[in-house]
Amino acid sequence: MNYMFFVYVFIAVLFSVLMYKYYKKNYDNNVIEFKKENVDIDVYFFSELYLKKSKNRKLWLHLPFVKNSRDWESFGSRTSHKLNLAYMTLCIKSIIDWCGQTYDIIIYDDTNIPVLLPETKVDLTKLSGTLLDKYRELCKLQILHMYGGIMVPPSLFLRKNIKEIDDPKLWFVCETYNDDNVSFSNLTHSTQLMGSNAENVELNKYIQLYAKELTKDFVENHNFDMNYFKKNQIPYIDGKLIGTRTRYNDKISIEDLMSNKKIILDKHHIGLYIPHDQLIKRRVYNWYCNLNEEEVLKCNVFISYYMLSAMS
Repeated sequence: MNYMFFVYVFIAVLFSVLMYKYYKKNYDNNVIEFKKENVDIDVYFFSELYLKKSKNRKLWLHLPFVKNSRDWESFGSRTSHKLNLAYMTLCIKSIIDWCGQTYDIIIYDDTNIPVLLPETKVDLTKLSGTLLDKYRELCKLQILHMYGGIMVPPSLFLRKNIKEIDDPKLWFVCETYNDDNVSFSNLTHSTQLMGSNAENVELNKYIQLYAKELTKDFVENHNFDMNYFKKNQIPYIDGKLIGTRTRYNDKISIEDLMSNKKIILDKHHIGLYIPHDQLIKRRVYNWYCNLNEEEVLKCNVFISYYMLSAMS
């Protein structure tokens, strides 16, 4: 009797393994076929109808500029030359390629905020500078609280599905660069990449405190979020998983990303985060933002090596 029991267990385990391999191979093949297709970005731009039909977990991409449909025809055309943000176009394509079948991807800009957040009284299109950055941040937090999902920076280049680091049951942040420090000397807990379930209690507490901070001196309170995340032990994605740390836990600087030296990343990492705000602020490096797609992929810097190797 014991012998037959072990036979049944063995058959059940073998069947489970074979089924897992079958579905994984089928999924991988679907991803490969999906990646071959030209992607019409308009399909992923925010619309009320698309939002209402959305059934999967949402992946939010906020563009720090207003969408121009003439410049975003499809990823199969040379739209990046018009945008002068070819590397970001490649990043967004990688996100769609890897996550388009498991998430409902929603790309939005500041003009979509009044529809996404009907109770918002601030018109972001009339703000600029630090004030705009702060209110954009508040809106991102409120969107996650209302709808749930994962907020992904458009300058994250993926080589795996982001579901590998996503946890739909809690609010989490990530470990990335301090945007107030151009030299990238510090890594901190940040909302550059964050996820949450809808109506998360901890996220709501943070939103209330963050909204109060908006009425105070921004310079005086610029470390508010970092201190809050650590003090309240908010879960975070290790920098090694998104390319802000090496396999050996060393910080990766902008100088590293824009050099031609080899960077050893963790074997479990899912992609490479490229800090767009800092890249465009550094005069010695912001030329990279003006390249077209072909020039980006041929460029003699680590970011380009990484993209090219992931696409091959």
